[in-house]
Amino acid sequence: IGLQLSYGGTLGIVLFYRKLLKMIKVIMNVVYQPNVEGRENLICDTGFILAGNHKSLLDIPLLATAVEQNIRFMGKKELFENSLCNYIFTKLGAFPVNRDGIDLKSLKTAIRILKNDEILGIFPEGTRNKEVELLPFKEGITLIAMKTNKPIIPFGISGKYRIGGGITIKFGEAIDFNKVEVDNKNDYLRDKVNKLIIKIKLQKNVVLFFIY
Repeated sequence: IGLQLSYGGTLGIVLFYRKLLKMIKVIMNVVYQPNVEGRENLICDTGFILAGNHKSLLDIPLLATAVEQNIRFMGKKELFENSLCNYIFTKLGAFPVNRDGIDLKSLKTAIRILKNDEILGIFPEGTRNKEVELLPFKEGITLIAMKTNKPIIPFGISGKYRIGGGITIKFGEAIDFNKVEVDNKNDYLRDKVNKLIIKIKLQKNVVLFFIY
């Protein structure tokens, strides 16, 4: 039970992921020393969606370090065009998405992953964004959550990607969008992510205030 995965396959993905994850965790914890907050919100054994901002290519290994379970990331199809990258990403359980228009194949894959009680990792902005203001979130994420009856756990990443520490990942409380009554659920999720980023910055400002 639980050994057959929904994309590409088998126990091999899990074993490959675990071996690589051990190496990644050592590198990330020793070199970048991320500060992780809100891990208590990740306690869910029925699968969920992780959704948050995307500033750097390091976000994926940092998130993989912060979360104990295997995360199945949805990535832009361009990342899979290189044969080596395609091999590694597929072995890690990631899958491509075409950002131009509606990609039915990736949507079906995402739904299968969640129905298999796995974790789906998504960057709703659709691309890396180093600006202060978040980009509009892509449509469909909250619909996937509602169709599969899975919660979305928002996260915010803020700080400097520097050796010795400086980056913080903060996980918020799970959101059941079948119970959220707002006009625009995408904007609601975006606001939740934005508030997490603001909290990280405020906490750092308070620390600096007392230091100086």
